[in-house]
Amino acid sequence: MCSRTWIEGAGRGGSSPRDELGIPCGGGLQRYAPRMSFIPIGSLSPTQAHPSDYPLYGGISGTRLPCPTYELSDGVFLRSTYAHVFAPYMLSLSRRTSETPFGEPWKPASGGLGFDIEFEIEIPKGERPTNFTRINTIWWIASLIRLHQAIGLRVPVVSSMSFSTIAGAKDEPILWPIEMSPRQWIFDRTSNATIHASTLDWLKVHWQSAATLMDSPSFNVAFQAFDQAMWSHPIGSALMMIWASVEALIRPGDQDITRTLCGCIAAYLEPPGTQRDRLFTTIRDLYKMRGFTAHAAEPPDEQTIRQTFEVVRRCFIRAFEQCVPPDSQSLMHNWKQKL
Repeated sequence: MCSRTWIEGAGRGGSSPRDELGIPCGGGLQRYAPRMSFIPIGSLSPTQAHPSDYPLYGGISGTRLPCPTYELSDGVFLRSTYAHVFAPYMLSLSRRTSETPFGEPWKPASGGLGFDIEFEIEIPKGERPTNFTRINTIWWIASLIRLHQAIGLRVPVVSSMSFSTIAGAKDEPILWPIEMSPRQWIFDRTSNATIHASTLDWLKVHWQSAATLMDSPSFNVAFQAFDQAMWSHPIGSALMMIWASVEALIRPGDQDITRTLCGCIAAYLEPPGTQRDRLFTTIRDLYKMRGFTAHAAEPPDEQTIRQTFEVVRRCFIRAFEQCVPPDSQSLMHNWKQKL
């Protein structure tokens, strides 16, 4: 079943990184892609800390590791820990000026955000295990985990210190807010809350090689759209983003789009035979439901969302495992082949 997870309030607790996200890259989406995730873009003043100056620890909420420590590659570790990160509201009740940006009187208010950090992703200073920046490498790892195992995983904050060492540290940690939306769709409620060992093993094999696919502008757009669908509201918008992601992945052209897209997906996921034919029918019916949402503003039911998500999820997993994006012309040729 699909479900929406509501988290209290809204967040604060640091400044959003900009420069590390904004490195121009050839062949990308103008300024930010292909190195960009949907991490918030903000301004850093000269007095504010920049994530490039620190080791980074991505705090993960919504799931747990099945082991104390898991090594992805040299220097990159997943480690079990615990911290409750919360951000209560505070009001400044005088208009800000250049001299007093947050003037008195101040007043606390009820509400706010809260997240349980269950494990952290460590990216040491100076490491560059992929072509991503380090802060986007944290997003990349998290996005692949929730792709392979559809759980309500998020990265609320990235810390300058390991969460396990903060209690005994003399200095205060710096927290950069990342995925702090007050709502998140969980498209598969049957998945275990603990990450499967098979998911970690899959991640270790594919996370670095799969990152090269993000150098393709169309693939970059496709996967980001898929990963961002969980933050979309209302649920019809999430369905539209899931379909937009697979359309950007397959690129079916502008002629007979329904038949081409559905045939390409079926050929991509199944060999010729009755199972592929049944899958084609299912995808065609799901795409028809997408039309009702897009053109008649009809909200999708849970089964439609769940089935659509699962089909598109399989497409991205296959692309990452093959390390080659799908080719629509080859897929349509294969679709026409029978046993």
